[in-house]
Amino acid sequence: SADGSADGGGAGALLAEFAAALGGSAEGGVLGGGAESNPAVQCAGCEAAGRVFRAARLIRGCAGLQLEAVVHGPGLLAGLAQVAGHHSPDLKVAALQGIKEVARACPNAARAKLPQVMTPLLDAVKDTNGKVKMNAERCLLHVLELGGPSRRPATLEEFASSADVATARFVKDYAQRVLSRLKEDSDEEK
Repeated sequence: SADGSADGGGAGALLAEFAAALGGSAEGGVLGGGAESNPAVQCAGCEAAGRVFRAARLIRGCAGLQLEAVVHGPGLLAGLAQVAGHHSPDLKVAALQGIKEVARACPNAARAKLPQVMTPLLDAVKDTNGKVKMNAERCLLHVLELGGPSRRPATLEEFASSADVATARFVKDYAQRVLSRLKEDSDEEK
């Protein structure tokens, strides 16, 4: 329908179809490692995923647009996480921004995929490239639900209880030392 609901028409259905096409399966889709593994295509796919989920958040959120199922599927966050581990800083930044927008638009669904995204996120916060590190910090803030309207401190505790001791200690310390000092809206486009 024209109001953006996901009843088979309107903006919601279009966004859901586009997001599903971006993610595909874990092996395929624009973000997977299949035939589309060209870095320029992957970068554009990550940027497009970020825009889709930003639009979804601004319109109504994932639940109202049936995007939760796309995030719960095997391809989208797995593909973004895979690209976030790439050696190219530009690809890492695009993937991190995509993951952040998914987490902001669909916090419940992103929380369920936390184990898939944490390894590349933790590697990225240790990156020597300042742009990668800054984007990883912003992404981690939203993935762990430590900032924004979906603030949920329990997410950090749940992750820490399921991680190994060293990782749990690092994440808790990093959240206290670095993430707690980030302004919630400083990553918003003006």
